[in-house]
Amino acid sequence: MSTPENGARDRLVRSAQTRNQYLMAGQSEHKRAWLLTTQDISPISSSLKKTFSHQLKIAANICPYAGRQMLRSQQPRFTIDFSLYHQSHHPSSNYSKEEDQMATMRILSFGKHSIFVKLMVGIWVFLALPALSHAVPNEKDPLDQSVKELRITPESIRVYHQALVDIATKAGGLDSGIRLNEAGREAVEYLFQGYQEAGLSKVRFEEFYPNRWWPEQYDLAIIGGSGKPDQKLKAFPLWSCEGANNLELEVVYVGYGTSGEFRGLDVKGKVVLVDMKRILHFIPSFNFTKALDTAKEKGAKAIIVAEAIVDAPTGDPIGKIGDIKGQKGTEPKLFPVPAFSISKSEGQILKKRVEAGPTKVRMNLKYSLSPGAARNLVGEIPGNGKTNEVIIIGGHYDSWFDGAIDNLGSQASLLAMAKYYSQIPQARRNRTLLFVSLFGHEYGINTEMGHAAFVEKRSDLQGRVTCFLNIDGSGSWGWEEKDDSGEILPTNADDKGGIFTTSWALSAMAHRAVYKYAKGPWGQYPLNSFVADLYGPISGAGWPCLLLISKHIYYHSPLDTLDRISTDQVYRRTLMNVSVINDLLESPAGYLISADANPNRKSKEGESAKFDLTPDKLPQNPNPWTKGAPTDLSMNIVPPKPHVFSPVITWVSYFKADAVETAENIRWDFGNVLGLVKPPKPHLVSGSMYFVPGTKKISMTVTDSKGRSSSITREITVSAGQYAFLYWIAYVVVALFGFWMIRLVWRRLKG
Repeated sequence: MSTPENGARDRLVRSAQTRNQYLMAGQSEHKRAWLLTTQDISPISSSLKKTFSHQLKIAANICPYAGRQMLRSQQPRFTIDFSLYHQSHHPSSNYSKEEDQMATMRILSFGKHSIFVKLMVGIWVFLALPALSHAVPNEKDPLDQSVKELRITPESIRVYHQALVDIATKAGGLDSGIRLNEAGREAVEYLFQGYQEAGLSKVRFEEFYPNRWWPEQYDLAIIGGSGKPDQKLKAFPLWSCEGANNLELEVVYVGYGTSGEFRGLDVKGKVVLVDMKRILHFIPSFNFTKALDTAKEKGAKAIIVAEAIVDAPTGDPIGKIGDIKGQKGTEPKLFPVPAFSISKSEGQILKKRVEAGPTKVRMNLKYSLSPGAARNLVGEIPGNGKTNEVIIIGGHYDSWFDGAIDNLGSQASLLAMAKYYSQIPQARRNRTLLFVSLFGHEYGINTEMGHAAFVEKRSDLQGRVTCFLNIDGSGSWGWEEKDDSGEILPTNADDKGGIFTTSWALSAMAHRAVYKYAKGPWGQYPLNSFVADLYGPISGAGWPCLLLISKHIYYHSPLDTLDRISTDQVYRRTLMNVSVINDLLESPAGYLISADANPNRKSKEGESAKFDLTPDKLPQNPNPWTKGAPTDLSMNIVPPKPHVFSPVITWVSYFKADAVETAENIRWDFGNVLGLVKPPKPHLVSGSMYFVPGTKKISMTVTDSKGRSSSITREITVSAGQYAFLYWIAYVVVALFGFWMIRLVWRRLKG
């Protein structure tokens, strides 16, 4: 097996041929990356002078996407060129080769002129070109310098990242992620060696024994009619569901699976086809609409989930493998019907067939269920003894498919942080650092598998944990769906991120790190909003918790690939977490424990968190991402054509603001009676219901830290659905009853 830092370099040939692949700065239907290079340029000519201002204007538009870097070559003369690197890649395909192109745009060249002229022109270019002056930092960042001095660079972290992704993908196919299989074992052994080489002490495995559900064989096809051949669909099973043996069923399309969309449809004994989007990139919409449970309760024999945005099947758990108690898995609870995920394009094919007439599918799913063995990984860096507190740094290493963003980039970052802190003088480490790589987050609905096993062994840490810093979602480019159009648009910035924590004191540390190293919008979620590894035993242990996270729109799919994440993004996220850890190390003993608001904290009777900070006192962004009111507002609505007496779900798709936005700064107006009686609470996700059909308006207002607001409004059409005639009868009856009550009250008042 290759070592993490040396042997893995052999697998970096395709991604390390040029530095271009490390400076990607935006993707769309065709992904583009721009960078600055230098070449020797021929003597300046008079015709070049005429076109210089035009070229300069073009360069100003290009430079913001260049990763803010200028590379200088050591050549005999002082020369500057701009090279444009174009990498063609269609985001809906993960299986085709990419073609790279390089083109050079000449901006300025010098002949044998005096050095004085060259110097003056260089100064003029620097002052006249904001993009260039912005590309070169005004001052060196001490943290960046100290990290790089210890040979931790964007490229060195990429070595770890590439090696872990190679382990996940070498099996090929749609089930090549590192869950409980041989790839999972190889991944944790690679991390074990990385922990040791980083200089951690007491590096060890901690085994536990969950149940292992594994799809051995599976397929899904539309049954051809009138002698036509079957049409096979590329599908992936939802994890921990029941199997199927040549099951042939008629398909019923139920939209996003709200109660109104199910109304009037007979799904008993059939397969339900339901659309799915990920709310805030994280939560499957069927968790909000309860579509899978409704289908099961109404007697459906199978479920097909069609992606509405991503053109690939995705991974989602729907059954419980069983909790880990005493390091042993309890009895599993599989979802009682077979369920598959299919891509957006194949979902559209199936929906068109259903619209044209009765359509059947054939499905097979053979799975195995047996006791398994999994391993958590733990390593330590001792403190200086000033306090007995411990900082725990870690996250899950199991993944779906390639798992580049979720969560192998974070594991690569974890190895870099371990290497960094092992080289810091012990006198500066005011707490012991515990690094952990945990298994089981992606393996079943109960994400607490490896986390429960880890917490069970930590009874000695009661009241001593300064913070559990969860490392998840390592940073990537951002893509969003624009107003339910189905079109994926690049934001040309980092993916939007979120801060999840149990105290405002921890949040202040996170804000400072985000403002220093982020290049895109971030949101502050309400205290004790637990997601990812924080959900379950970690927060349940009562520890102070903090998570800086972002997941692009392709996560949990075969399109979560390395080319969607630049080395700069993973490196900056590493600096964010290092900045937070440094603040944790320097915090007074007992301060963050006493200020923590985790509802599961183990405290004395009557004791509560001792706050010394409120949300209005959180740090502000010294270099705002947006000047003026928030911009680029967009929102999503599910379903796009709701029914009366049925839920409508809305959430923030995207916006840019001057600072980290809080949930309290997002307000909704559904323009309905229910909203007047019970106004929706400010939040990133909201919802309501309509009682009268017709055209309705939904508005979202975002307010920034300085009180400036921007709003957008979307129109939707609410229908009465299958019971339109009965609905109008009921409407008339209610109106007559109301009129009768008014007359009755009026007569009594007069009498």
